[in-house]
Amino acid sequence: MMLPKLQQTNDLYHYAVSQTRIINHQAGYPDDLSAKHYQNVAFVASTIAEYSHLDIEKSYILGLLHDYGEYIEKLFYIPFMALPDMMKC
Repeated sequence: MMLPKLQQTNDLYHYAVSQTRIINHQAGYPDDLSAKHYQNVAFVASTIAEYSHLDIEKSYILGLLHDYGEYIEKLFYIPFMALPDMMKC
């Protein structure tokens, strides 16, 4: 399995957080709600890995980015689904 390196992961994380702050704010949630969630999942994943003698860094990376695909889907899915209607003009 190909995983991003830790620096790439941090870059992806910070980009996702910057965008989800906007989404959270518009939805009436605390701006940092997603960031705290990502960090908590990463912590739990790395803790489980440590006690299970698994790769702690990989577990942290997977925990931190576990919702990144969902964010990308929200970013692109709705505009993509509206494309057929936009093409009718």
